[in-house]
Amino acid sequence: MNQMDNENSFERLVAGISNDERVILFEKLNSSVDPESQSLQGAESLSAEQPTDIVLRLQSESLFIRIWMFIKALFTSNDIEVVYNNHVLKNNGKKITFDNPELFNAKYGLLGSGFYEQVKALKEVSNFFKPSIVLYEDGQGSFFVFLGSLIAPELAERMEKEVSPYSLSFSREVTSETRTSLVRKMDELITGMPSSQRGVLYASVQSLDWLAQFVRLPFDRFLSRFTELPNGTLNCSLELVQSELAQFAKVLCNGKRISTEVLEALFLFSAQKKQNEGEKIDISLEASAYLNEAIGQIGKIKAFIKTVPLRTISMIAFNSCLWTPDQPEGVEDWFLKYKAQWKKIFDQKWEDWLKDKKKEQTKERIKRLFH
Repeated sequence: MNQMDNENSFERLVAGISNDERVILFEKLNSSVDPESQSLQGAESLSAEQPTDIVLRLQSESLFIRIWMFIKALFTSNDIEVVYNNHVLKNNGKKITFDNPELFNAKYGLLGSGFYEQVKALKEVSNFFKPSIVLYEDGQGSFFVFLGSLIAPELAERMEKEVSPYSLSFSREVTSETRTSLVRKMDELITGMPSSQRGVLYASVQSLDWLAQFVRLPFDRFLSRFTELPNGTLNCSLELVQSELAQFAKVLCNGKRISTEVLEALFLFSAQKKQNEGEKIDISLEASAYLNEAIGQIGKIKAFIKTVPLRTISMIAFNSCLWTPDQPEGVEDWFLKYKAQWKKIFDQKWEDWLKDKKKEQTKERIKRLFH
């Protein structure tokens, strides 16, 4: 038996293609994509410099605004902070209505048909990515290892040469130290990954998990809040969708860049499922088609972020000009899952190697017996 049989190789982690084949496919796909089309950071993306105190924000306004707020507070017997908050929200609402009246009616606090259509478009994006995201959530470790093989292909190569038990001769005597030394070497290679590559891998993991959180948003519940009027238009009171607005803003106001590595991983894991079900797939051809479709779907998210001032509308819904969405949950345990998956791959290869070693020894004994 060939000790470097590809079926027993560390390289064949997914979809039945080797690490070299995956890298070539990635380079081909990546060269055809405009990086800007993958970024989902918009004008309302959050920064650490945004004000967290309404007094400080008021102090940054012009002298005329400050005097006017003082006069209004005096005559309405309200705190100046309350008056200023209402002033900012009212102006923001008027601007949104002026720019896009089908999106939001500031006078009555209603989301309109334009908002409904935007959420409906996002639901289509969710439907496209959902099957792949389900596979990701069922096997996060496998996804992380695959992403790593694209971002740091030399690590996968060294795993194959220095850690795979199939690099050993079947005639070699196996001791407890044999396995221990390979596991120790595997840990050294993983922890020795350059910080730059580890940072890129972490960013890809974050964008992958961001996409999973996007897919889980309550699209159907949000759309069900809208009521159709006799004239065929749709509207929804802000009071009815505070919870949904907070959930959508949490994700969409913290957009990530969905890299080609992430999209390729999603495609290949889907392709592997189809192959396991007996379907024949032209990996290269279908990968290009999937990438083009995925970029188009990401474009719909970009269109929403560009068109819908989600954070500003949420400020109005929560009656606070300082309202800020929560940060999405992180995946800080990703590296532990990454290491655990490599260990799982090694354990399986070790068991396979021991079985193949036993078969080879049996064959050799039969040869000697029958000359």
